[in-house]
Amino acid sequence: MAIGDQDGLKPANDEFDHFLTAKKVSHEYVVGSGAHEWDFWDRYLLKALNWLPLTNQGAGVNSGHIKAN
Repeated sequence: MAIGDQDGLKPANDEFDHFLTAKKVSHEYVVGSGAHEWDFWDRYLLKALNWLPLTNQGAGVNSGHIKAN
């Protein structure tokens, strides 16, 4: 999950992060510089695409970065 530090939805994302943490759900939550706008999304969409193993067609639906509990 990624949210801009000036995004009006940040409080809701903070709450969801706390919920996932309390439930011991493995996740990553990043707060970066920016607001609810394309400048922020463009940067973090690129990071998400780089995170996905798009070159490994045998990976199935699991990105390989998700760990089962």
